[in-house]
Amino acid sequence: CIRPYITSAVTVQNLEMGKSGSCDGLEGMYSDLLQFVDGWCLPLSEHAASALGLRANEEGKLVADESSLEGEEPEVGGQESEIVGWSGATMAKRSFILGNCFFAELSSLLLSVGGRRLTQYLDDVFGRKYHCTMKFLEDLEMRCLNREEAEALRNHVSLQDFLQKWELPLRAFVQLRQQEVSQSLSALLLTPSQLSEVSDLMRHGPLLTIASGDQGKGATSPGWNCGGGRQQGWQRKQTRR
Repeated sequence: CIRPYITSAVTVQNLEMGKSGSCDGLEGMYSDLLQFVDGWCLPLSEHAASALGLRANEEGKLVADESSLEGEEPEVGGQESEIVGWSGATMAKRSFILGNCFFAELSSLLLSVGGRRLTQYLDDVFGRKYHCTMKFLEDLEMRCLNREEAEALRNHVSLQDFLQKWELPLRAFVQLRQQEVSQSLSALLLTPSQLSEVSDLMRHGPLLTIASGDQGKGATSPGWNCGGGRQQGWQRKQTRR
């Protein structure tokens, strides 16, 4: 049931959502896939555990379901024993269903349908595509019952191969954005010669500007004897008379 649904859900039409060459439907596609996981994949693991006589304890680990065992003596102390090293218990884990049955089918088809546009880092929506993809993977891990299962799913070969497809485009995207920021800031930075000129203006420029530009208007400034300036002008008028 997993492969037929993924094949019908992951299509070019669903990815583009009416806009040719885009990935506008990527977020909605991930949402539909998560609903399928909750409705089919997780119950499948529960049915497998029940058929094998297993159940999840409070820590989310699969243990033998004593209520399903007949004619067997209970363990000393009534403690639950975790089933390890048994292929049947491994197949009943959610990480096994999500990694081997679900994501192994999804990753190759998603990269095939999406093509280069899915990991294209030159467009303006790469950040959104990467963010919603990582959020989808995080939501898958949250479906696991415990940390060990989440780590097993994260380290699954199909998921690691999928992440590697994003690694190089992500690095290129970050480098491009760093260059854009550097170019924007470089236009605001001063060269050493400009910085020296600004420093000289800060030391001498204000006094010179006021003294030369506002002298005829009677402006005041530190070190300017305004009274003397007025007296000289009055004396010139008396001389003319």
